[in-house]
Amino acid sequence: MGEENEREVLCRFLGQHSTLTLSTVGEDGSAYVSPLFYFTDPEDPAFSLYWFSDADSCHSRNLERDARVAVAVYEEVEAWREIHGVQMIGAAFSMDDRELRRTVTRRYIERFHLGNIFRVALKASTLYGFRPSRVRYMDNRQGFGYKREFDLP
Repeated sequence: MGEENEREVLCRFLGQHSTLTLSTVGEDGSAYVSPLFYFTDPEDPAFSLYWFSDADSCHSRNLERDARVAVAVYEEVEAWREIHGVQMIGAAFSMDDRELRRTVTRRYIERFHLGNIFRVALKASTLYGFRPSRVRYMDNRQGFGYKREFDLP
């Protein structure tokens, strides 16, 4: 798979899934993992991911203290030969851009069929964004241990 085709596959994969596993660094240096609904623009070549969360949640407090995070998105399967997904490392931040927040909120509600009543909950939440610096795509359907890795600027 060529790099350009690989990026298209990854963008499509991220756009087709809904839940990421976020790993943050705890205050004592330990790992802390949280599953979260996310939104991405399938056309975004930077693979940026966005989610809403309570600023007082443990993972939110962790990433405000230390922006280094790891993210995994994968399809739940029953056989090891079917395991495929994306692992990324990078940084996550609370997002203050009002226009970005409006756009992500609208598209998030549409993507997850949440309806307008959910706007109240989202207004009370903080928008977070993830910018990966390293991406690993793994796909055992291509052969055991198949993976492609690349860095992002």
